[in-house]
Amino acid sequence: MDGNNNLEYYKYLQGLKKVTRFKLEKPLQESTADHSFMTIALANDIIDKYNLKLDKAKVLEILIYHDISEIGMIYDFPAAQTSKNKNLQEQKKQIEYNTISQMSKNFFRPEIKQNFESFENPVSQEEIFAKLIDKLETMIHISNEKCAGFTTAYDYEFILKYCDKYNIFPELKNLIDKIKNELEKCYLEFKNKKQ
Repeated sequence: MDGNNNLEYYKYLQGLKKVTRFKLEKPLQESTADHSFMTIALANDIIDKYNLKLDKAKVLEILIYHDISEIGMIYDFPAAQTSKNKNLQEQKKQIEYNTISQMSKNFFRPEIKQNFESFENPVSQEEIFAKLIDKLETMIHISNEKCAGFTTAYDYEFILKYCDKYNIFPELKNLIDKIKNELEKCYLEFKNKKQ
């Protein structure tokens, strides 16, 4: 592969910095690149600190590519809203798959599509862990911002269950419980204000 194609790929990746997460909750807004970096940092640390028997390199590679399909979007698809709307779920899936397929083909990088598919359809422990880390990072970010911008009970109820499907690592129970406890405090404050 020539250097020009490599440079075009590296420039293309810069687009991840321009995609905004949490378009409806302004205080929570961040770039998808911010989120992606934090998933990598969390996974790297958690695998070591909790002595998880996982292929760290594989987990990190999956996380590098997990949201790359959002390049070219202005906003990501909000998870809470997408979860309630089957049409939106299908639209998101189609856009992401088309983007990933084109990117893999245009830049001669089959690993982009392979890692994206591993993340979207997790089977191995590493793939499930990557999915869990994606959810945990979001929960930690929201907790750190005291759920700023959440306006409905559904927002809170959704985020409290956000990682449950992928929570198969008993070593992380205490950490996940602490994160959920902080989010539950925010939810209680929200309910009290509504009364």
